[in-house]
Amino acid sequence: MSYKIVVVIVLLGLIGLMASESLAQESIKIRPFRADPSAICAGQGTILSWDVSGATKVTIEPDIHSVGLNGSIEVFPRNNTTYELTASNNDRDAVAKVKVVVKDCIAIEKFLVEPQKVCKGSNATLQWKVVGASNVTIDHGIGEVPPAGVREVTGNESTTYNLTAINSTYVFSWDEIPGKDNERLLEFLAGKFDIDWIKTATLEKIDIGKAIKIYAGNNSLTLKLNDIKNGVILEIQDGRTYKFIAKIETDKLNIYNSTKNSTANSTLAVDLSCPKIISFEVDHPNIIKSSKATLKWNVTNAENVSIDGIREENHTGSRVVTPNSTIVYTLNASNGTNFAISETLVNVRNKFPEIEDFTASPSSIVRGTGSMLSWNTTGADRVSINPDIGEVASCGSRRVTVERDTRYILMAGNASGEVTKIAPVNVTNIAYDFVARAPYAEWHAEIDGQEYRVKFPSPVTSTNGYARYFDDTHSILEIGPRRGGKIIGDFTGDMTNSGYFIDPRDTLNFSAELSDWTSLLTNVIITPMLGANSLGSYNIYAPSLDLRETKDQISLRDDAHRNRGIYLIVDCNGYDWGDNININEMKIVRESRDAKPIDLF
Repeated sequence: MSYKIVVVIVLLGLIGLMASESLAQESIKIRPFRADPSAICAGQGTILSWDVSGATKVTIEPDIHSVGLNGSIEVFPRNNTTYELTASNNDRDAVAKVKVVVKDCIAIEKFLVEPQKVCKGSNATLQWKVVGASNVTIDHGIGEVPPAGVREVTGNESTTYNLTAINSTYVFSWDEIPGKDNERLLEFLAGKFDIDWIKTATLEKIDIGKAIKIYAGNNSLTLKLNDIKNGVILEIQDGRTYKFIAKIETDKLNIYNSTKNSTANSTLAVDLSCPKIISFEVDHPNIIKSSKATLKWNVTNAENVSIDGIREENHTGSRVVTPNSTIVYTLNASNGTNFAISETLVNVRNKFPEIEDFTASPSSIVRGTGSMLSWNTTGADRVSINPDIGEVASCGSRRVTVERDTRYILMAGNASGEVTKIAPVNVTNIAYDFVARAPYAEWHAEIDGQEYRVKFPSPVTSTNGYARYFDDTHSILEIGPRRGGKIIGDFTGDMTNSGYFIDPRDTLNFSAELSDWTSLLTNVIITPMLGANSLGSYNIYAPSLDLRETKDQISLRDDAHRNRGIYLIVDCNGYDWGDNININEMKIVRESRDAKPIDLF
């Protein structure tokens, strides 16, 4: 090979190497590295975006580190920050920078209402997002809200909602004036409003704590708290005024100074021409199959009204329907682009079960005694009685014993549904009332060994004495023995017929007194008898103030479960005429099982 050829080959190789190095140096390209936006308020974010070619590695600092050749990322710098993108390959590095400026400001990123137009009475949603604010409020009764949120509003009329975002600094606590915040407040007012005299001023609360007065000589100013305690108005003697923000925090009323504020508004438009469904209802929402129900509706501002696609001619009207199964009827009212929809449900069932009879006999009983429940149902596959009984046959009877008023509920059900009926059992603690049952007792007089029948009621002029009601309400029994004898009321037969048996909880409550407190003649002995045994002897003696009335409670526990009759004997004690006494109360009272026993001894 000639020398010239060798030289040519070497030169060509050098040229190729230089071209290769030049291409390698130009292979990394960083298309715009951007921050959008490049200036933000503290708390806001910005989007970094980049597009790199010819590199094998890309990093972004600070804090981001390795990323792909292209992409975007949202960052939230707290301070002014310069982001540096470095793209590299085996031969070289390329660098791009972008600066993000962080300002101390308020940004209302979003405040809108959706939808912007609604029919009257329909709802829309307010949405907002604010950064850099310590206090955010929305007017029209909404008040203070969090920095970001949503709120449903009703469009009754077109309304422009105004959002106000404020950044504030703490000034003083209303609760610490006068007190430890005196100096803090005075220094703020002196600096903010250039008031020299305030440095030696006196502070005091006035108007029942609703205002603070600061004064020195002839100079003064007043801070007035509003009624809802969210604002304070400063009124200076020279005519200047200023508004502060008030907040209740941890049970203290703190006052803030507004340093920055920003506002935004959003309007909700209300279309008054929208169709409106005033009512859409059914008279019988639950019916048996093959039965009828009537749909009724009232619509305004509509050109077309239809129910399930069938057009109705009248805006107000009714339609009889006979559905075979449960159905939701849909009413549609429209006038071009606007429409309104309402639905109503009709439940269709097979025949319900029937409760032909459900009674409690007797329906009123003495505590601890029984009542008979009887029932008869048809068409039911399940029947129950509550409380305490549970499932029962479709018809039957059950004796129940109760201590207090009880409402027994019988439920009969099948696949179509359930029906119920109530049988109340009322309970009284009066086992036997002698005054009320007086007409059913056997009354007689014993005089000088002879027995005379006494009719009830008998007149006070009866020769052998009398027994009658003292009052028209029949609540007081008046008894008058005559001619040295006694009046006896025998309640044995009536108590036996009523089924009364003595219970261990029974107490005889007894109360008697003079019929005529001006009488000086009465001197009687009253003796309630249980069988042949005396339950006590009580003297009513007119001349003695201590013996003009008597009361007692007599336990019958020792005679429990015996059916022994009770007699009432009123003996004139040897006196003649004028011996009239009133039995105000004579009842056998039965306490509940959970009541504390009465200590009678």
